[in-house]
Amino acid sequence: MQKRLISSLTGSLLLALALSQILTAETSSVPWNRSFDGGRALKALDHVVATWDLNSSTADNPQVEVFNQNGERIQQLRVLQAVPQAESVGIWDLSVDPAGGVAVAAVFARPGCQRESVLLLYAPEGGLRDAIRLGNGRAITRLEYDDDGSLWALGHHSGTLDPAEASMLFHYDSHGNELGAYVSRDQFPQDAEFTEEGPDAHGAPGLGVTATQVWFWLPASQRLATINKDGSGLAIYTTGLPVGSLPESGADELHTEVSRVGMLPSGALLAEARTSSALAVVSAGLFQWTHAGGWTKVEDPRLPVGAQMLNATRSGEILLRQYDTDPTRVLLGRTSLD
Repeated sequence: MQKRLISSLTGSLLLALALSQILTAETSSVPWNRSFDGGRALKALDHVVATWDLNSSTADNPQVEVFNQNGERIQQLRVLQAVPQAESVGIWDLSVDPAGGVAVAAVFARPGCQRESVLLLYAPEGGLRDAIRLGNGRAITRLEYDDDGSLWALGHHSGTLDPAEASMLFHYDSHGNELGAYVSRDQFPQDAEFTEEGPDAHGAPGLGVTATQVWFWLPASQRLATINKDGSGLAIYTTGLPVGSLPESGADELHTEVSRVGMLPSGALLAEARTSSALAVVSAGLFQWTHAGGWTKVEDPRLPVGAQMLNATRSGEILLRQYDTDPTRVLLGRTSLD
């Protein structure tokens, strides 16, 4: 199961140095930069890199930091201050629009163990612009901005609604007004019972936006869904899991976990995955799924041994991380698969 780390990143200056070339480097090879503390969640996008605390109870500390292409910190957000009387906040995901606005999917804990799911929208200069209470038990597990400034969200948890009536994919305008809700949860029965405890044991879901479509992949159902941005043309594919090469015996005792999911402009689905037994990892790496060929392991000399995919950008680049000799520190790089 994907671990929800609680430790915070204190070396902001060191992180800025590490990010100073990640988004401008040549793609013919992977340029490894300075290492930084890997204790925070990290999301690398086409134009920025964001880090955040998955859980925080310190209102005076910034829970989110955003860095530009030069590695300069351009945003510090104190998310916990957005809801008065909240004792702590858990951040599921965030996204940054082309203009620098930040959307945050958060769950706040009030006194008495009351939890409240909120979509927070911050202006490029850092001020809180909109706060949308989701209601009826709805929560958001993945967020992605579209190029037009609208926002796509993957829901997890349907509250009291029947799964046949609860949508999984939501479209919001730049102020958080709902533009559409698509794809009923009952089409993904294994994922219909998501709770606030976290993603399924097979790993993390994925969400992405292309020029014409939105896609998401769910780990328990092991299904990929694609839909046109106007809500038409829904297609659902059962992908299974990328298990790699397995030993001849003991396969029933193995477990596959997907840590990251992305999509190339060609429509090929990418997954960072590992398959392990109780004693050891037996297969790990980057895998690619296509309609015609199913899952295959990506073997490319531009992918260093031990590197892990963070994201696949809309331009087709693969953003990577690799743990340093110190396991608490991470190196960043990028390459392309063409």
